[in-house]
Amino acid sequence: MKKNVCAKQNPARRYEPDYIHPVPVLEHGDQMDMNGAREAFLFQHDGLFYLHYDGNGENGWSCCQAVSRDLLHWDKRGEQLQAGLAGELDHGGACYGPTFFFEGKWHLYYVSVENTSGAPFYIPALPYRTGLATADHPDGPWTKVSTSLLALGEKGSWNEGCICAPYVLQLDGRYFAFYSASTTGPDYYRTIGLAVSDSPGGPWELSPEPLLPPGEQLENASLYYEPACSLWFMFVNHVGRDEAGNEFTEAVWVYWSRSVTEWDPEDKAIVLDASNIPWVKQAVGLPACLVVGSKLWIGFDACKESVNSANIGNAHRDIGMCSFDLPLRAPVLE
Repeated sequence: MKKNVCAKQNPARRYEPDYIHPVPVLEHGDQMDMNGAREAFLFQHDGLFYLHYDGNGENGWSCCQAVSRDLLHWDKRGEQLQAGLAGELDHGGACYGPTFFFEGKWHLYYVSVENTSGAPFYIPALPYRTGLATADHPDGPWTKVSTSLLALGEKGSWNEGCICAPYVLQLDGRYFAFYSASTTGPDYYRTIGLAVSDSPGGPWELSPEPLLPPGEQLENASLYYEPACSLWFMFVNHVGRDEAGNEFTEAVWVYWSRSVTEWDPEDKAIVLDASNIPWVKQAVGLPACLVVGSKLWIGFDACKESVNSANIGNAHRDIGMCSFDLPLRAPVLE
């Protein structure tokens, strides 16, 4: 078993998928993702599976698209959004892309960034905001509606550095956005925040407190409700550190709750890390849930290289896939 340098931070439980595909299902290397493919989001339309992902091209990161009929073989369709012009809040990149069909339109909530690390990888740098683009069809064309849909928190707050990448649920006529939040350092803390609105385009009311403590070091939520056990499952990306103290995304964790707005930090388990993915050395990133028939599929990104050889794992990533058989088994039976 590969060494997990963050084991002391990890939950005691493991929650193993029923299937983990032995190789990446989408590898980087084409013009739009020559330096990496990460941050997958899965959805369906008209008999096709769609994958929106963050492609690292020659000049930076952008939301790219691929389509499939079986979730394991993907045809790349290229860049869907371009970075904004100089002076605009997304001129550093229009990245990632959680995508939902609300009120007769497709809504793509992208990560809007001003700053990057520069050549060669152009890794996005704080602050991260939420942009919104809409389209009549998931093939596009996409029209940008906002480069800052959710206002950043006040200076010194738990969400002053990042409010982005929301997973949006429509429940009882309202919209619930589970977004990535962070401080600005020098010690970075990350968690999941909640925003609520009567419209998918806002305005949004931000909850004053995060859903889980910032010390949990979480980002990029994807949710699933299992009626068989009346539980919500929130899959998230966990940020750990290597032996030299460098931060990197090291695992997918899952939390579970009977309430979509109340989460206990003790109710969690490891789902994916370097110990159970055959092609991964250290870095494991963002989860994306999609129900297909009797299975819950989880897309994720990961790096075949060690974190020190790939800019702490941010570049050179590929997309992988795993699945759970439904109904989902509860990690803890009460």
